[in-house]
Order: sequence, then C-alpha cells, then structure tokens
Amino acid sequence: SFADVVAMQMQPFREENDERIRATGPAIMLQPDAVQNLGLVLHELATNASKHGALSVPEGQVSIEWSASAAGERIAVQWQESGGPPVQPPQRRGFGQELIERIVPQVLKGTGALNFAPNGVSWSFEFPAAK
Repeated sequence: SFADVVAMQMQPFREENDERIRATGPAIMLQPDAVQNLGLVLHELATNASKHGALSVPEGQVSIEWSASAAGERIAVQWQESGGPPVQPPQRRGFGQELIERIVPQVLKGTGALNFAPNGVSWSFEFPAAK
C-alpha cells in the first residue's frame, strides 16, 4: 500500500515519539514498479531533508500527502518541508535530482515538480493508477 511504502522509507528518519513526519492519505494499493520508484524518491527526499533540510533541525517538519482522483485513474503525492534552514538550490544537478525530475516520471508516465523554495523543498507528482 502507499502508506506502507511511506512508512518503510521514513522509518530510518524518525526518532522515538517523533511527530515531525506527517503522512496522510487514503488506502491505495500500488503496483510493484510504483512501489520501487516512489520508494527511491521518498528515500532520496528524506535523506536530503536529514542532511540539509527540515529534518536536519529539531523544529523542522515534513508533510507527505497522497490522494486518488475521484475516478481512481490518477494518484497524486505531495512532499512539503517546513521549519528547516533556508533552502539553497543545488549548485549542480546530481543523480537524486535526475531521479526525481526525469527518471521516475518517465518510468511511471507521470508529471511532477521539484521546488527549492527558501522556506522548504517541495515535490508534487501525479501518475496514472494501474488497472
């Protein structure tokens, strides 16, 4: 399930009784390719948040929300960091950014946007639900 993918990828970044990572969304079952690719993206985002972003400071927070369209044909996910240090856009384009912006959207036939706003990194992504 989507919730299981999020829980497994965020577990290494949670501390005991840690409320800094909030994950919400309906029960959605994912196909193996979506599990693998979304897992990679969530791991990359969480790793960067723990090194440079919201999870690098005690007051920082991450919100992960997912939803399905009314007809159940598309799945949307939103990652939002807040309360971290001011965001500095990367000086070079690394593998993680390539994975998030090009590889995963291509594999899952989706569209997304990775934003380096001063108040927190955000990522939005939408892709077709498998039938």
